[in-house]
Amino acid sequence: MAFHDSFLAAFQETFAGTPPGSVAAAARDLVANIRHRVRSGEPIRVVLDVCAASDEGWTGDSDPFGTIKCGETYVVRYLSDKKSWEASGFNEGASGSVTSTAGEGDATGNAFVIWGARFDFNADGHVFSGGERVGHLELPTGKQ
Repeated sequence: MAFHDSFLAAFQETFAGTPPGSVAAAARDLVANIRHRVRSGEPIRVVLDVCAASDEGWTGDSDPFGTIKCGETYVVRYLSDKKSWEASGFNEGASGSVTSTAGEGDATGNAFVIWGARFDFNADGHVFSGGERVGHLELPTGKQ
């Protein structure tokens, strides 16, 4: 189940009939929970499925996402002991799957890093690059 669907179902079940101010506070708590899960090193799936820029074929330095390919899914995990991000997925430059680590410091805010490129996420699980929506998150449910 996509993060968006599981988030919405849990939100609706938990907060049906709750006063609006309480719902806003609960939404902030849910975003904090996502940040906590990311910072704790829990793997997250990043599905880049909403890219506006064409990303067909590797174009070197002019490629819109570098070696990251839109239309692919990446697994990202924060390594707190190394203060770096590990990402696995299709690498356009290598024409295959790669797992690599980028030393990008602490996991702060609503952000993560794939091979040196910063991405942001919001409370709906949408993923952004440079302010443009490019995909969504999928978090493990515990049943895996």
